[in-house]
Amino acid sequence: MLLIMLILLTGPRVISGLELGSSSKRGGSRRGKIESGKRALNVGLIVPFSNFLKKNYDKNIGAAVSNIKKNKYMWSNTYSLSDAQVHLEMMSINPSPTVILKNLCETFLENNVTTIIYMTNSEHFGRTTAASQYFLQLAGYLGIPVISWNADNSGLERRSQSRLRVQLAPSIEHQVSAMLAIMVRYNWKQFAVVTSDIAGHDDF
Repeated sequence: MLLIMLILLTGPRVISGLELGSSSKRGGSRRGKIESGKRALNVGLIVPFSNFLKKNYDKNIGAAVSNIKKNKYMWSNTYSLSDAQVHLEMMSINPSPTVILKNLCETFLENNVTTIIYMTNSEHFGRTTAASQYFLQLAGYLGIPVISWNADNSGLERRSQSRLRVQLAPSIEHQVSAMLAIMVRYNWKQFAVVTSDIAGHDDF
């Protein structure tokens, strides 16, 4: 999944080819090696917070970047990408506005990221989507594209910033359309709707 998302970053914005210090949580400050004559492709990555999955995140990032380099895509002649240029942030399910603002300013803006991959694919969102909506709103104001994977959180379902957001998971609208198509196909005229208290159940 991470490999697919990174491949989508084949040119959403042009960034300068500077050698930036990385404050990534994957091993402290280090310098990303940018190939001579190429522009830096810095990517932001938000994943669910976990002390146990940190090494797995690092491993998958390294594998995804290696696969991209091996495939030698046409854009790789212009842009340079290394695992040090994937700026990882682990966030809790409902982070505070201060944490969100801090991550945007100190990690993503400081490193001039081309886009942010928002992988909050947890099934436990609680009853509020305020954190997701706040993050997406700030990213929209800053003009940073967001690639997200989340089918149920209504915070990622809003269309107000659709030009700057790519939703990879089936939307609530698509899920409902599929269910209705099945009922029409088998001529089911009576049905009941059962939902949890997850944010977005009203939209469903």
